[in-house]
Amino acid sequence: MKATWIALLLGVLLTSSSVTVLADDHDHDHDHGHDDDDHDHDHGDAHYEGWPDCLCVAGELDCEDNDTVNEALSVLRDGDCDDDCSSEACRDAFFVLDMYHAGCPAGELDATIGVAFHDHEHECQRCYQEPAFIEGAPDCDLTVCDDSERVQAAVTALNSMPCMEEASESAECRDYFRTVLTFHDFCRDVTERVILTNYHDLEEDYESVHCNLVDMEERETDCDSEINQEFVSED
Repeated sequence: MKATWIALLLGVLLTSSSVTVLADDHDHDHDHGHDDDDHDHDHGDAHYEGWPDCLCVAGELDCEDNDTVNEALSVLRDGDCDDDCSSEACRDAFFVLDMYHAGCPAGELDATIGVAFHDHEHECQRCYQEPAFIEGAPDCDLTVCDDSERVQAAVTALNSMPCMEEASESAECRDYFRTVLTFHDFCRDVTERVILTNYHDLEEDYESVHCNLVDMEERETDCDSEINQEFVSED
């Protein structure tokens, strides 16, 4: 499984002169109201314009509440949401997945949640969830968003010895994983085109390895705001 997704990612990266090029020729309109000018690796509030707050549309985040996220997963699987996520049931279920995927630390969710998130993220409305902050973890290095060679080197190393054997026991392998983690979580221009679906399988071997996004503008949550009220379901 790991070899398959890594080979796929390497193939995409090798055919690209840079990570940025992948995003330049891609239509970004599926991000529900995002203009191309917003896609400049600015991880401030402007990037999430048009997104309601997950707290307001999906409730409180509890990473230990498996019942809620599994129920949402069932709705997405059984509700014909793959090609049409416009129904309230599909939309609300994806809000829950989006919240858990963004807000829970690496390794705390079953891999199927991450896979389902990526299967539906282009069809469903996104919501904003503050990324998980892990005390003591280093800062995520966002320069990887513009460095395809570095990402390629990281995924190659993770699929080679000694990382295949030592995994998170090796400081060097942990750094490689943080590179891929950052690429997956925060290089949004790129992940629209290069979806690391099976990244979550690798994630299980590095569940204790994290990094924090620290350059984000503080976002105030107002559940009475127009954008949040637009997506609040009527019970």
